[in-house]
Amino acid sequence: MPQRQQPPTKGISHWFLWLENNPMNFDGSKTDFGNATVTGSESENQSQTLHKGIDSLPREERLKKEVESVNKYPSSIVSANILSVYSTTWGKENTKEVFDRFSTENKTSEYGQKSAKYIKLNKDPKSSEKFVDFEMVDPKGKPNHRISPLKTVSKKEK
Repeated sequence: MPQRQQPPTKGISHWFLWLENNPMNFDGSKTDFGNATVTGSESENQSQTLHKGIDSLPREERLKKEVESVNKYPSSIVSANILSVYSTTWGKENTKEVFDRFSTENKTSEYGQKSAKYIKLNKDPKSSEKFVDFEMVDPKGKPNHRISPLKTVSKKEK
């Protein structure tokens, strides 16, 4: 399965590369490292094609193009990665709809597992509905900080 890696680079903080168990070629001889050409990785080719077409777009248009790409390529690990990143933005229903069309390999990938966890845990409570309680540790590492002891005062009670 392809793996998304972040090679160590100077001056480029958000550059990732999809590695596959295939012969790959990295050519940065006529450009800087971040604009180098990588061949031999189907996943990297898909990722580069998608991002070259959307990097200069406004955020909303970029998100729309990413949704289109994920829907067009449900068997691509790149799609599984995109869904795992944007599941909270796209919401539970949309995430589940896309996730359900994924291949078994994508569903069991590390990215698919993140999306599955989001779908399972997201309860999306509406205003005045009961919330899902959770526990956190404080900055000093002390556990057992829960939100359940807090009482919400409704507008009617004010």
